[in-house]
Amino acid sequence: MHPDMTDDPRHRPARAPIVLAIEGLCFAGKTTLAHALATQRGAVAIPEYAQLAALPPWPPRHREDVLVALRHFLHLERQRAALARRGPGTLVVLDRSPLSLIAHEFGMDRLGVPAAPEFAAHLFTEAAQRGLILTPDAYAYLRVPASVSAARQARRGPVPAHLIDPRAQTGIEAASHFYLDAVPPRRRLRLEDTAQVSDLLHAVDRLLVELPAPGEQTVPSWHILASAALAPGDDKRSA
Repeated sequence: MHPDMTDDPRHRPARAPIVLAIEGLCFAGKTTLAHALATQRGAVAIPEYAQLAALPPWPPRHREDVLVALRHFLHLERQRAALARRGPGTLVVLDRSPLSLIAHEFGMDRLGVPAAPEFAAHLFTEAAQRGLILTPDAYAYLRVPASVSAARQARRGPVPAHLIDPRAQTGIEAASHFYLDAVPPRRRLRLEDTAQVSDLLHAVDRLLVELPAPGEQTVPSWHILASAALAPGDDKRSA
């Protein structure tokens, strides 16, 4: 190779886009933020699972129903990865990620229905390691007051009742924050009581500017949730 060829943009390796996962409970503002990043920051916004296919029947009758549902979500996750890889741009925004799916299993466990959090953690970790699905480079977790969530629900209509059951939400948040506590601080963003889209965009901008270089301070695999023993009320929200 000519010694000056690496200085020619035509011969530089293409930089992989940054993958940002937006997480949070129902009505936290995830989709609104994803759309805003797409329209105002040129991001490729990947829709959440319910926008791609019908959700599996609930409640599951037994554990096998849960495993079938998780494999269904893995199929959707592979579709989402394909959409992201076809899209242009330097930023991919996931409206929910496998963290949501794994945390959901912890929430369902709180409700006393069949659940498989350990299986979910292993399933999506293995798929990510094989390159079948995307691994987020950073996470933004949104949380709004109960009054804001209720007002949004009234405007947008109901969601499946088990997703807004306080017991389930406690389990979902416990698992989510257990994982986020293990994510390097420069790769995570917790936004509480922030409802203005402009404020969310500015916070994400700061996160992306300060993001470590690829390969530095990497996010842990979801495998760490496989052995997480989360007691009731173990809802961590440390900075």
